[in-house]
Amino acid sequence: MKSTTAVAVTIAVAALASGVVGAQELLTGKYTGNYQRRSNQGLQATGLVVVIDSVEGGTVKGSATISGSQCAGNYPIEGKLAEGKLQIRTTEQGGRAGDCGLRLNLVVEGNKLRGTTGAGHTAELSR
Repeated sequence: MKSTTAVAVTIAVAALASGVVGAQELLTGKYTGNYQRRSNQGLQATGLVVVIDSVEGGTVKGSATISGSQCAGNYPIEGKLAEGKLQIRTTEQGGRAGDCGLRLNLVVEGNKLRGTTGAGHTAELSR
């Protein structure tokens, strides 16, 4: 009996682990959308493309491209994925003055990433 229970537990753990790996692999890809930023004219949508290259052990790596603002440019990103929540940040400063960065707190909803920027403004991306 004990060996049957041990085998069942081992199979259940392996299935859960493969499900997590599968979910992480499903997250990789290109997401396009925008986030809100504050400007002299109020809140304005800023174009954003996030490419998630890899998710390993909950660590996310990729790149982001910002368009339509003084922070326009390409940025490497890193972050964490846990329980359907994705937190990413740029790992280098950029933009015209070299002082731009971005933090995003997102929820994975199928092919969409929805949430807020570090400043609390709305962000939404989809595949």
